[in-house]
Amino acid sequence: MSKENWKEEVKIDKHNLDEECVRNASYFDDWAIKEADALNERDDLKAKIETMKSKVELKLRSMELDDICDLYDLNIPKITENTMKALVETHSEVEELKEDFFKVKNNARTYGVARQSFEQKKSMLEALAKLHGQGYFSRIEGKEYREQTTKKRRRKIE
Repeated sequence: MSKENWKEEVKIDKHNLDEECVRNASYFDDWAIKEADALNERDDLKAKIETMKSKVELKLRSMELDDICDLYDLNIPKITENTMKALVETHSEVEELKEDFFKVKNNARTYGVARQSFEQKKSMLEALAKLHGQGYFSRIEGKEYREQTTKKRRRKIE
């Protein structure tokens, strides 16, 4: 199931509750696993970002001021701690990892929303099954019932 089509699968066919109940457990499990995997990947990327920042900072601290200025196209008299932090944060390898991190973080959120939707679907299936057991779907209700009674009343009047 792709990231987009879960919205279709979360819809309930009230005339097919038995199959909906069976499928929902599988869908919930799939999305819970996807969410867990994405959260693990997010945590791994977060650790990689911190490691990369440390490597970049060590590399920059071992370089001469002129080399750093040439590398970043800067014209500054010295490297302060704030400047070092900014240089590390804007390093291309750190930025690439951050982009990957935000993509994975977004996927994890989407998978979490899907999982919660299937959790909600489970609750709705339980409520619909209860209504079905009480004969709710065997009675004519709502708009159809009103239309039929209105037609009957009109026929009586005519």
